[in-house]
Amino acid sequence: MILLDTHHPAHYSAVSSWEMTIKTMKGRLEIPLDAVGRFDEVGLRQLPFVAEHADAMRAFPELDGHDPFDRVLVAQAAAEGLVFLTADRRLLALDRPWIVDATV
Repeated sequence: MILLDTHHPAHYSAVSSWEMTIKTMKGRLEIPLDAVGRFDEVGLRQLPFVAEHADAMRAFPELDGHDPFDRVLVAQAAAEGLVFLTADRRLLALDRPWIVDATV
């Protein structure tokens, strides 16, 4: 994807790892045990979840009731000034220039 090629470093959220682990434990997702190691191997940088990210969630009251993991991911991207790739229509409908459709 060209966007990933032009935005370095690219990040993955520790929150995404948390969500994938929960879904795997519930049998709703299959991922390799070394998925995080693979993210690191391809040059993605881990973005930890910190208190400032939790506070940044306040800027998105329109996401009240939406998936809490998605709410945190959007808040992290906003707080860190990162481009956020998603296919989630509700998140894209926020119409923020830094929330980009991952399907195009």
